[in-house]
Amino acid sequence: MIELWAFNFSMYPEIVRWALEHKGLDYSTHTLLPGPHVMQLLPRYGQRTVPVMKDGDQLFKQTLPMLEYLESQYPQHPLLPESPQQREQAWAIARRFADKDGPWVRLAAFHDLLPHASYMARLWSQPFPTWARVAYVASFPVLVRPAMRATMGITAARAQHGVDITRAALDFIAEQTRDRDYLVGERFSIADLVAASVLFLTDFAPEYPVTPPQPYPAGLRRWLKRWDSHPGTAWVHRMYGLHRNRAAV
Repeated sequence: MIELWAFNFSMYPEIVRWALEHKGLDYSTHTLLPGPHVMQLLPRYGQRTVPVMKDGDQLFKQTLPMLEYLESQYPQHPLLPESPQQREQAWAIARRFADKDGPWVRLAAFHDLLPHASYMARLWSQPFPTWARVAYVASFPVLVRPAMRATMGITAARAQHGVDITRAALDFIAEQTRDRDYLVGERFSIADLVAASVLFLTDFAPEYPVTPPQPYPAGLRRWLKRWDSHPGTAWVHRMYGLHRNRAAV
């Protein structure tokens, strides 16, 4: 069975989860806590980032190669168009969102979210037993949050750049889908899946496999309000509603 090492709330694991579930593949998830995850991943796989995916003796440490592998080895419910030209277009958009936009969208969102340490710790620790959740909430503001800010280089100036990148990404979506439903061709593809997963942070669609705690803190409400009238965010919401079958993490 395919194994996925992942956080429960994270755009890159979400890309792979969605692809696996779109194809109807059985898989098991090793859910990790941001911060302590390093002690589990580094000795096993020599890296600090998620997701990691194993399928038998095949090991993948980067998101887009995972998608390439799944598409080549499990062709059911394809995520690539039939036309070679459209396939190239779909991969180009997927690379743009995964490699260029994703890190900046995440940085900008976390700039607004990380001040709410207890909330973020409760969000990430949902699948864990009570003792682990309590310990994580206590340690998050003094250990995990400073490390995340340092690792991602979260500053006010960089967060503003991230907001600009996020807006440009949503503008791209709105322009590309002005007269059609999907980014490439006439059906849901890898381009739509990756773009919607990256931009989920602007919408918090209910089909996402984790239910964020309520009520939302002020920083999250402020972040979501910034995008709630953008047509690109409406497209993200629509893609989740049409194509993301909700599965609990």
